[in-house]
Amino acid sequence: MLTSIEKADLERLYKDRHRCAHPSMLSLDVPYKPTAELTRTHLRNAVEILLQREPVQGKAAFDRICAEIKSKYFPLEVDDAKKHFESGPLKRARKSLVRDLIIGISKSFLREKAPASEHRRQVVAIAAIVQMHTSVGEGVLQNELSTIIEPLDDDKWVRVVVFFGVVTGAWNAVNEAIKAKAKRYVENVEGKYLPASLHYSTRVKDLREIAIERIAELSPTELSMVIGEGVIQEYCEPAVEAFTKSGSFESAKKRGQRLLIPVSFHLGNEQVKKVLSSIKENSQINYCFEMPEIIAEFFTNTKRHHKAAETEWQELMAFLLEEERTSCDGERIFAELRELMEKEGMWPNDVET
Repeated sequence: MLTSIEKADLERLYKDRHRCAHPSMLSLDVPYKPTAELTRTHLRNAVEILLQREPVQGKAAFDRICAEIKSKYFPLEVDDAKKHFESGPLKRARKSLVRDLIIGISKSFLREKAPASEHRRQVVAIAAIVQMHTSVGEGVLQNELSTIIEPLDDDKWVRVVVFFGVVTGAWNAVNEAIKAKAKRYVENVEGKYLPASLHYSTRVKDLREIAIERIAELSPTELSMVIGEGVIQEYCEPAVEAFTKSGSFESAKKRGQRLLIPVSFHLGNEQVKKVLSSIKENSQINYCFEMPEIIAEFFTNTKRHHKAAETEWQELMAFLLEEERTSCDGERIFAELRELMEKEGMWPNDVET
């Protein structure tokens, strides 16, 4: 709890206290009397070294923190978890507590069966603890993580990749054999473990390129599953390409809802224009019954590109309301989109009202 200098300062305070409580005589007639300066120094040391410090937590806090992580109300983002821990025993935790928590929660996450939601809370908690206590946390990962991972069965390697993707410094902490196996795993993973494995691999520098190459080759169904883990820029082009190639009303609907809309916030100008062009050119898209709602939502989500794509939006709306299409009551079907475009001042002038 104390440095050697702090210990010496408090020992001096202890001795001077005794001199005052049991007066020592400087001479036969003069008792010991500390100066005002020395008194103020002792007061300051007492406050700064001990009294103003919050209690340091030890092993007794372990069960409490583990119980908090098991709660369904524990944060699911690392920054939020850090804020949560900063108001509890981890703020000034002993090294032994930090070490025990990282090892214990890591073993539970990587080895034990639990609901996916609990596993998510566990890995977020580990990442938060490592960031709060960086030097201790990285040291624990360096010394212990490879030993924890090495005995794992193949069906648990999705958790290893998630761990690498969430916990800062985890990838650099493991040995070369584990790194090599992780690369082979990402190259070959299939089935139900594919989405999470590829998504979290994109967060690891040495796995990212492998994951991106595999994402480009996914089927629309597989891509939608990966996007379900979260959206990053690299998903945009494959999602747009899959949508533009919709070969039926049903595929246009599914790809619009599961691919296009989730990535729409992340698209660039040219990708937005490509989508608008495909809606005009692909009859399986523009005649899809659910497409008006999808287009309206796409318009809202791509607001930052309205100015750059204003002409394309106007041309699309004019096309959708062409005379030969009005037999399906186009003005009613696209009423929501029209209202949104009018609000933005983007309604095409050459469309009759």
